[in-house]
Amino acid sequence: MNIEQLFSDRRQAFWNVSIRYIRLMANSGLMAAVLALILIIGLYYQNFLDWLPQDFPVLLVLTILFAYMLTRSPIRTFFQSGDLVYLLPLEAKLDRYTRQAQVYSWTIQSAVFVFVLFLFGPLYIDRLSPEFSHLLMTIAVFLVAKAWNIQAQWAELRSQYVANQWKLKWLRFLINLVFALFVLMVEPLFVLVLLLLMGFLLAFYYRPKMKNHQLKWDQLIELEEQTLNSFYRFANAFTDVPHLKSRVRKRSMLANQWERLHNKSSNTYVYLYGKTFARSGDYFGIFVRLAIVGALLVYATPGEWQWLAVAISVLFTYITGSQLVTIYYHHRTIVWPDLYPVHQHVREQSVQSFVRTLMAAQVFWLTLITGITSMSVAYAMMALFIGLLLVIFYAQVQVPKLFRSTAS
Repeated sequence: MNIEQLFSDRRQAFWNVSIRYIRLMANSGLMAAVLALILIIGLYYQNFLDWLPQDFPVLLVLTILFAYMLTRSPIRTFFQSGDLVYLLPLEAKLDRYTRQAQVYSWTIQSAVFVFVLFLFGPLYIDRLSPEFSHLLMTIAVFLVAKAWNIQAQWAELRSQYVANQWKLKWLRFLINLVFALFVLMVEPLFVLVLLLLMGFLLAFYYRPKMKNHQLKWDQLIELEEQTLNSFYRFANAFTDVPHLKSRVRKRSMLANQWERLHNKSSNTYVYLYGKTFARSGDYFGIFVRLAIVGALLVYATPGEWQWLAVAISVLFTYITGSQLVTIYYHHRTIVWPDLYPVHQHVREQSVQSFVRTLMAAQVFWLTLITGITSMSVAYAMMALFIGLLLVIFYAQVQVPKLFRSTAS
């Protein structure tokens, strides 16, 4: 085992798998829908700025957002469960490995940070500072703070008790909150003082902690698995990810609704997929998030662009179907559903019914929001009519294509 090259090898292995999924996502119809959504948002960004009230607390909102982004600094270690056996005895020789992990994490998170800052750039220039140079300086200072948070996070993970880790994280959030506030207010003297304070804490508190405490291997492996699972859940919205580990939640009130089904063979998969939707950590959350985000975008549509509310309503209905249809693969690695004495055709009809019902629910919800926003029955009926046509087309044409491609 080459310790010097181990991190690079694991990083390359991860990206080899990721690039394959990214290509599949790029070729999917859902990716085109997401790109269309981004285009729609870009079209009325300026309208959104004009619509936003002058007394809206932009400084407070951006301060909390950037403080959260600074504080949340997960570190990709690419540790695996077998490392408890093979790497644990070599912990003293992993300094280069852990440095590479921190640099890699800083690079990826900095790219995301820069993207978000440029996304809010017009809002920053419009409401906080008209100087573009201030925005560039803000980016540079935040990236320095991000590096500090990465190292602080790595030291905090050495704490033996999770409660202590959370206390340190909340303390770091408060520091980031004050820091982000002064940065956005363009107060260079206070920013410099806080940077010196961060350097002091790093040198005299965090660095000793890294030297005096061992790695918590179980927690680091668990965090790495959670990060991988987050990526696979995202990819699963576009294509099948067989090795996705799903989280299960109780949600008794929702899950118990399927207990009312009649006990007959035609309801076997209706019951199975209904319970899966209710208790899975993915599908119910996806449906709710799409309903909320779609409603917010429809509500924020400018008055003279009411046709855009209809387009957003239809687009989010399509995205809902595209993401929820992946429930068909959910039990693919489990043998029991294949042993049910029920014909495959019943299973496919259950998935069609499931997708059709939830897409229709999304149509009615977004139609209601469209009607409230536009105060026009005509636009609301247009959103309802086009949305229901899409539901019928998707359930009767697109979903069977999925079954045929899986069978082949």
